[in-house]
Amino acid sequence: MNRRLLLLGFLLVVIANAVILSRVGYNRSGVVNSIQFSERELPVYYSRSRENSGVAAQLRWQTPAQADDNFYYGFRRELQLSDTQLAALGFPPRNCDGQRDYNNVREERKAWVLMELNGTAYQNALTLAEARWHDAQENGDDKQTRRKGELRQLRYESSRLYAIAVAAAPETLLAAVRDPDKQFLVRAVVQQGYSCENTVWIKQLFIEHLHISRERLAGFDRLPMHYQVEVAIGQLGEAWVERIVPAPDK
Repeated sequence: MNRRLLLLGFLLVVIANAVILSRVGYNRSGVVNSIQFSERELPVYYSRSRENSGVAAQLRWQTPAQADDNFYYGFRRELQLSDTQLAALGFPPRNCDGQRDYNNVREERKAWVLMELNGTAYQNALTLAEARWHDAQENGDDKQTRRKGELRQLRYESSRLYAIAVAAAPETLLAAVRDPDKQFLVRAVVQQGYSCENTVWIKQLFIEHLHISRERLAGFDRLPMHYQVEVAIGQLGEAWVERIVPAPDK
């Protein structure tokens, strides 16, 4: 009996590994996009553990800010949708009498998200930050230092990667791709937003956490302050690191 259980356990492990490897193999059988991220979008975190197969990197991203938003750079996760777009994701229209709804359990849906790197969404954010700083200067209010700091952070430090659209199927978003070097699709988990408007909250992107192997880090004792990471997006909208190099001198 114990021998049978051990054999069954062994077979389950083999089958699970085969499924995982076949999924990885299919995802990497074709590169749909290849994107160049900087340290602003993909900072690396060194671990103190004995595990030494590489380093971890976490993708920084956000959704476009609105004119009346507080500027929480890197923390916005909401996108506004139409009734039709919301229904396509399987969510009903919101009706909460003007009050944010933090109490109801929000169902999750798998979806596809259109990402944009250093494109229109980032330029719009810069324009909005500049306008806020100029308004603070003209009004002589106590927000001048804060607005100037927000603008500087956005120009030199914050991620330039934005989630700009979401849909249930990738085909819906492919028509919106104008620049494959800056725009790409990824899989995600979304929830209906807290506001009474038709918004979704992007809970997780499937490419947020990446592993950079020691092989990819060859030649680096420590990464330079500024670097570029080439990330490939595969058939399933999942990513892996192709190479990492020092950023060119400006």
